Amino acid sequence: MIDDRKQVVAIVYNAFVKDFNESIKPLSDINDQIYFVETLREYITGIFSVVPPNEYFETVDFDREEFIRKKLLTKYRDKMVSFVRTNLTNYFNDDEYSKTLLFQKLKINEPIFAELDFEHYTNGVYRVLSIYLDKLLLLPVGNVNAGKDTITELPKTLEETEGKIKNPEFTRKRQALMYYFVLKIMGIQTRKDDVSLAALTRFGHALFNWPYSNIDNAPLYKVIKDLPYIKADKLLLADLEFVKRQFADIKHADGIALVQKEIDSINKTL
Repeated sequence: MIDDRKQVVAIVYNAFVKDFNESIKPLSDINDQIYFVETLREYITGIFSVVPPNEYFETVDFDREEFIRKKLLTKYRDKMVSFVRTNLTNYFNDDEYSKTLLFQKLKINEPIFAELDFEHYTNGVYRVLSIYLDKLLLLPVGNVNAGKDTITELPKTLEETEGKIKNPEFTRKRQALMYYFVLKIMGIQTRKDDVSLAALTRFGHALFNWPYSNIDNAPLYKVIKDLPYIKADKLLLADLEFVKRQFADIKHADGIALVQKEIDSINKTL
């Protein structure tokens, strides 16, 4: 199952690199390329930094179409034809409609991106754009046109942005599941009001060193109330088996029993 996920991420990222290169190609001026990449990073930040209205103040949702229209389409006009044709923003959009369009375009039959998987992938793309931007900023100031000697390339894989290659079995989804069962062993229920979801989210993000801009859009906050049933399928079964092995390694009988109970429950539905 892990190979399936890695393959999907690789397919999506390789397609992104191709479409990104096609989108930025009409911008021959390096300063325009810098602006384009900075705008894409702002777009990703805008999607994942919206604070929902609360008791203290109201906020306006990030208007994705208006942002692109003002920042790119109005500024570059016909140079953005490739950008629009490739639907480049669908590689970042977190709504199900955009994800469906993207997977249809790439001829991937079943989207495997769960909430945490997508967050992890998007963070990787943000790092890729940051690396690309740094390379552009280091080019000579007087050399405003991108020639053969100044062509900048995106990293070939997302793993290149993570330094040391991490164990592919240690996914965010599995970390979230382990966190859920550890909380349960501690007697803390994620669906009760004795401890707020926000507090549990902050604790989890501190434990795993996961970055977030605000608590309402933190990756763990979006899924913690639904754990352990992020998506009841064979991939979840593989994740639960992994979690069970971790409890088995430390010989924790209660942890093993809790996870096995969920595995048995899901098997009945498949």
